[in-house]
Amino acid sequence: MKMNILLAGVGGQGIVSLGHVILQSAMKVGMGAKGAETHGLSQRGGSVVFHARIGDFLGPLIAKGQADVLMSLEVAETVRYIDFLSSNGTVIMSTRTISPSILIQIGKKYPQLEEIYQEVSSKARNVYVVPTEPMALTLGAPKAENLILLGVLMKVQPFVEYEVVEEVIANRWPRAKEVNLQALKAGYEYPTTIKEKILP
Repeated sequence: MKMNILLAGVGGQGIVSLGHVILQSAMKVGMGAKGAETHGLSQRGGSVVFHARIGDFLGPLIAKGQADVLMSLEVAETVRYIDFLSSNGTVIMSTRTISPSILIQIGKKYPQLEEIYQEVSSKARNVYVVPTEPMALTLGAPKAENLILLGVLMKVQPFVEYEVVEEVIANRWPRAKEVNLQALKAGYEYPTTIKEKILP
């Protein structure tokens, strides 16, 4: 099995941690796994990207047009990296919006969500839009939005057994084991495509 997963978001959203969970889960069952991170001013909410490659790959970076899955924890970051998605790829994106300070400085507004959803849906085979922020707050786990998205991935395009990912999460954050596993399960039970839920 070979799979390219590109993770995108902004600093502080747990993109890198999410990437490592994916890689560790793959390696736990003997699969090849390579990863690399690239980021801007993450301490100030800059863009953060993690390349997760599962299978027999020579290098850690995913080329444009080669990602099987684009997972994004921020709406605008989805559009920023949509060109990495393959023509038959899947998008799993949060509804979370984090307006960069530069927009305020230059007097521009955040793009209309409907326009973003339309653009993303035109370039992906399936798009899953997930309200990670309210779901995480309901669980009492505001930092677990990334694991909610991972749960969606495990439902719509699993790369290992669900129980393997549970074990990796439990071992990585033992003190927050229960709530993190609840976040993973919430994402797993959520999936509905954008066409079914948002677009006409």
